[in-house]
Amino acid sequence: MQEIEEALDTKAQKYVSEIKVTICKDPQDNFLIELAEEANADFIISGDKLVLDIKEYKNTKIVSPKEFIQLLK
Repeated sequence: MQEIEEALDTKAQKYVSEIKVTICKDPQDNFLIELAEEANADFIISGDKLVLDIKEYKNTKIVSPKEFIQLLK
């Protein structure tokens, strides 16, 4: 696990959204909504039930991987 964290720290590009929201039941999930809004994302694909419960935020639909695959068909 530490090896993965170190690789991410050295190779990943980190981005902090300037938009702040407090919509998620788990405050640690708010960053997903913030980034999606800032990127004008069409979808958030998540397996997290608390995130999926939101269903949609502004123009971003929140779907499970299975739902997303069905949309692609």
